Amino acid sequence: MTLGSALLIIALFLFVVAFVVRPFTTGAGLHVTDAERRLSELLAARDHTLSSLADLEMDHVLEKIPAEDYATERAGLLQEGAEILRQIDTLADQGLAEAAAVVRAQPKGQDVEAELEAAVAHLRSTGETPAGGFCPQCGEPVVADDRFCSHCGSALTAEGTQA
Repeated sequence: MTLGSALLIIALFLFVVAFVVRPFTTGAGLHVTDAERRLSELLAARDHTLSSLADLEMDHVLEKIPAEDYATERAGLLQEGAEILRQIDTLADQGLAEAAAVVRAQPKGQDVEAELEAAVAHLRSTGETPAGGFCPQCGEPVVADDRFCSHCGSALTAEGTQA
């Protein structure tokens, strides 16, 4: 091994070490306030609640859940979602810019439950599903352009993927 190749290897090693150590020395991410952390938690909880509500609706449409359980679970999820949105509004009132932007993006003056009811009614009336349909074999959601189910692998047809 020549002196030039040894120097090149050492320089490359030092560059890699500096690249790996840099995030630990700059302190990136240490300046997150408690309000920003709380907002992040609330937004994640909101997304989780909306996802759970969509899953519950899909289970109800596919008759995987009894009607009485559906009503209780749905009411609980709506109440949980409304409470999360109230907490986000409280953070926005405290002057947090990110929370204010999130709240501004939502329609004002509407009841949260009424908005969710309208969205569910629209999906029921049109027969659309956000994923594009369901697999006729396993019932998993599929994208409209899929030719095969990603869960079970069965072939999909245009008319077979609608719920």
